[in-house]
Amino acid sequence: MKRQFRIIISLFVAVLAMSSCKKTIEQLTTFDFSRTAEFEIPGALALDSAVSISTPSVATNFSKTLEDNGLSSDKIESFKNTGVNLKITAPEGQNFNFLKSIKIFIKSDGIDEVLIASKVDISNDGLNSLDLNASNNNLLPFIKSDKFSLRIEVITDELITQKVYLTAIMNFQVKAKIFK
Repeated sequence: MKRQFRIIISLFVAVLAMSSCKKTIEQLTTFDFSRTAEFEIPGALALDSAVSISTPSVATNFSKTLEDNGLSSDKIESFKNTGVNLKITAPEGQNFNFLKSIKIFIKSDGIDEVLIASKVDISNDGLNSLDLNASNNNLLPFIKSDKFSLRIEVITDELITQKVYLTAIMNFQVKAKIFK
């Protein structure tokens, strides 16, 4: 009986050790980083109609980020957006009450644009910071790009009389393969 108990305990300890190794390996092969982009929403937009806004190109520095984490792009398994936070930087006192919905797409030369985050039915809570819902799209083709730009699609439900300046803080997660 003692022998069976020892075998069961040994198996239990082995299973725990293997699950902890899996977590350690995942921690070693996954890392997060962020990029920032600025854009403006023009004043006097028509209500309830979609307007597209493009940002200037943003240098990715993805290759440097990968290198800093001991990786190269051929080892990347997935590259996803984990969230976008929008902050109104001007005019002072402006909030997101004017927005009905927003979608943010990433694009780069030779790569089709991909939705990275959105928010619909934005409530009138008087906030000047807004967290968007991240899409679950794999952005792997963008990891090799030197630069990207964003296309933002907004629908307003209140009239704004002046430009609204925003900063988008985009959070990304990279998962790599150790063996390939």
